[in-house]
Amino acid sequence: MVTAHGVGHLVHIHGNLDGRLFVQIMEEDLFGSLQDLDIDPNTFIYAHDNNRKNTGQLVQNWFTEKKLTQLKWPASSPDMNIQEHIWAELETIACLYEPAPHTEDQMWEVLQWAWSQISDKFIEKLYVELKH
Repeated sequence: MVTAHGVGHLVHIHGNLDGRLFVQIMEEDLFGSLQDLDIDPNTFIYAHDNNRKNTGQLVQNWFTEKKLTQLKWPASSPDMNIQEHIWAELETIACLYEPAPHTEDQMWEVLQWAWSQISDKFIEKLYVELKH
């Protein structure tokens, strides 16, 4: 999760992400991330693209049950997708790590390190650009 206040928890996903796993991750990590970043869940607006795993009935029911506000995501709006910029930054930072990882566990360690290196200034820039 990425917010204007910084990055939240990074979750290691084994296999494919579907609606059920998405809800499980949200249940286990969203509120912890919000707490760590000192964000009130009642003022938080969740933004996601229109991928089926984000918009399915199971997921929508979970958002309704938790009384979380969702941003209405316009169709075909790649400029609004902060996630793509975050993934690119994560890859750039991870490539700096030495020695290069050779196993899945080593790669996970590198990604966790790289995630912690994403600067608040970089995220702030993305949100400023989003407003324009």
